[in-house]
Amino acid sequence: MLQIGNRRTKFQNKTGFTFLELVFVVLIMSVLTGISVPLFRKTYSNMQLVQSCSDLSGALNFARQNAILNRNEYRLVLNTDDSSFWIEYKALEADKPVFKKIEGKFGKIYYLPKNLKITADKNILTFYPNGRSDIITIVITNNLKSYTFSTEGTAGYAKIR
Repeated sequence: MLQIGNRRTKFQNKTGFTFLELVFVVLIMSVLTGISVPLFRKTYSNMQLVQSCSDLSGALNFARQNAILNRNEYRLVLNTDDSSFWIEYKALEADKPVFKKIEGKFGKIYYLPKNLKITADKNILTFYPNGRSDIITIVITNNLKSYTFSTEGTAGYAKIR
């Protein structure tokens, strides 16, 4: 005599997912990935912009403070072609003033990421020992957002907008 109840328990004990359930999970994951990737790109681009502005702000402050403390001219040099900047100071070589790149943390050349551009009125911003600076407007931008740095000549301060 054959018991039907035992057969059912054999089939009911099998575990796993059906093909339809797996397709549904993959579909949900694809939709969530499709939504989150553009948001991540936008956030990453904004983080790069903020970090680059922080680097420029630090370099401006460093040059201004060292010009006053060391009683020497310091300048920020901008290369708008490859979106980079660096700091130089005035040194005397053979009784002739020459600008040299500084050493240390701020002695490197800062390159902006490829999606950012830097533009300015002039390519050189000089900070003087008496606290003054040249007047300049520097703009760092990505496709969505931009920050503007402007200096006041008499006070030497930089404003960020």
